[in-house]
Amino acid sequence: MVDDTFGFDVDYISYTMTPEIVSEFLKNNLLWQNKDMTELLEHRERSLAQLNNKTRKLDFLQQNRLIYAFQKNIVKNGQKENSKYHKYLNSFELAEKQKTN
Repeated sequence: MVDDTFGFDVDYISYTMTPEIVSEFLKNNLLWQNKDMTELLEHRERSLAQLNNKTRKLDFLQQNRLIYAFQKNIVKNGQKENSKYHKYLNSFELAEKQKTN
């Protein structure tokens, strides 16, 4: 649970560890602007090959998640009736009241 929103307007965000080639693939603007679909698919296959590497159970890294629950967003958005966080809202509201600025 974090006290800041980090600029996100969602209630939580999760991260998993992936090979750098996956991030590079997604961020490569020149590759995505290229009209040659073959090159795009080749890069995708290389990324998937690393992502799906199960040697020595290496894929366990992707099974672990780092989850940031944004306390401010949940308390602000949790006031809605039938909130999906109804079970936890009291705890988030208490933490919001107890924090020191």
